[in-house]
Amino acid sequence: MATARKAKTPAAEAAVKAPQQPSVLDVSAALAAPRLVIDRLSPCVDLGRFPARAVAGQAVVVEADIFMDGHDRLAAEVLWQASGDADWQRVPMRELGNDRWRAVFTPPVPGIYRYTIEAWFDAWGSYRYELSKKHAAGVATPVDIAEGCELLRSVAARVDDAALA
Repeated sequence: MATARKAKTPAAEAAVKAPQQPSVLDVSAALAAPRLVIDRLSPCVDLGRFPARAVAGQAVVVEADIFMDGHDRLAAEVLWQASGDADWQRVPMRELGNDRWRAVFTPPVPGIYRYTIEAWFDAWGSYRYELSKKHAAGVATPVDIAEGCELLRSVAARVDDAALA
């Protein structure tokens, strides 16, 4: 009994290849890639295609889902400015739960305003959160305290360098 064999197409052969080990460049690129996501921004009209509208003197509530991998703490701010202004105004965002964050700003006069969100890994907030859990459980150690001191030293060194520049 003869059996028919189908010839493999080049696409089928490519799909069957075993995965290659990631190169050092791939790993470096993955480590350098942003781990933080800002999504579901509001107010937003048609994914930013059209400007959102507000009334001068009334609060603009800005919300977004902000998250990253891991259990580290985040911090975020809304930056806003009137068209033509050089400086941005900053308003800290607060976490509402389920990765949702909120901030409020009030445009003082009629005009065109723009806003954006900045978010970052909060090293100090993460340290404080972890230390408070350990302290409440009675397991905080001198090593934990030394870690916080080192974190403060590194920040102080950056501030000193910035002040000298």
